[in-house]
Amino acid sequence: MRPRAALILAVPLTLLAGVVAVAAEWSLPAVTLSQEGMPAVTPTVVVDGAGVATALWEPDIGGGVEGPIRSSRLTNGEWGAPANASARGSLVTAPSAAVNASGIVTAAWARLEGSERILQAARFANGAWGPTADIATANTSGGAAYPQAAVDGSGMVTAVWMAWSRCRCRSPSASWCR
Repeated sequence: MRPRAALILAVPLTLLAGVVAVAAEWSLPAVTLSQEGMPAVTPTVVVDGAGVATALWEPDIGGGVEGPIRSSRLTNGEWGAPANASARGSLVTAPSAAVNASGIVTAAWARLEGSERILQAARFANGAWGPTADIATANTSGGAAYPQAAVDGSGMVTAVWMAWSRCRCRSPSASWCR
């Protein structure tokens, strides 16, 4: 069962290194990132070396309305207005993100195309999200779900995802096999 949708909230945490222990100070109150009337699920966040955070989440609009992956950036202590990271009009799920040493964010997510899921990605650089690119099609992804993105020290982004092929059941009446 899918959890009920909620607003995405953010609370920055400042870690203070001490001689013996590390203390944490939360910057309260929490800030609402997603918009009223546009609930969200599956939030994720990355922070670059300059302390700029990028949050992404999946919209849960309901009623058959499909929305884009949404994002907001924390710069100089202020969260920016939500922006679309993916194209509008496609059913998208489970965003993941990675950020390189230059502060370029790469986000990946699964998009439903007909009855198949494909893997897509986009980059945030120079103040805006770039075009969406298919990185695994329905034919090559095996049914992409739950992608994860990571970046190494040289800036190479790697994406992994769960994939499944068509179910081959011994019993065609098995409900989990449809």
